Amino acid sequence: MKLYQNKLFINFSVIAIVFALLIIFFIVPSIRQIMAINNQIIQQRIELERKSSLGLNIRQTKLDIKEVEGSINQLDSFFIAPGKELDFISSVEALGTKTDIKLNLNPQFPGQDLDGKIKIIPLQISAQGSPNQIQKFMLDLEALPYYYNIDSISVSGSGSSTNIELNGNTYSLK
Repeated sequence: MKLYQNKLFINFSVIAIVFALLIIFFIVPSIRQIMAINNQIIQQRIELERKSSLGLNIRQTKLDIKEVEGSINQLDSFFIAPGKELDFISSVEALGTKTDIKLNLNPQFPGQDLDGKIKIIPLQISAQGSPNQIQKFMLDLEALPYYYNIDSISVSGSGSSTNIELNGNTYSLK
């Protein structure tokens, strides 16, 4: 019986040693390798998420640029095109005729250079008419497709005659 117990003890010891060697030489290195690969995968996922975020930001920026480019063309339409200053003056005079007021325009051509692309053209407008005519003229002037920035307004008159003097600037592309 003692022999049988010794054989059993030796068998269990050999099996335990084999399992220990398997764990030490195969399972532990495999677990380390799996953990290293897992860390690499996590780092690559973080990097891909960062790149994806940058890609989305770039796409959004491109869309924003396209939207702004459309607005730039619209902004350019408010400026007087080069050589079309007389068309602007004619448009203002046509408003005077349309509203039946006496109109005197005093543009100061050629204007002053603002930033190399745009020049400022000072324009003084004197108008005389009834208050309703002057009001209609001002509304029509505001509706013109050109930008006229009024710096000062002087209104005088009595009864059915009103005089208005506008001092301002219009802008032209070079």
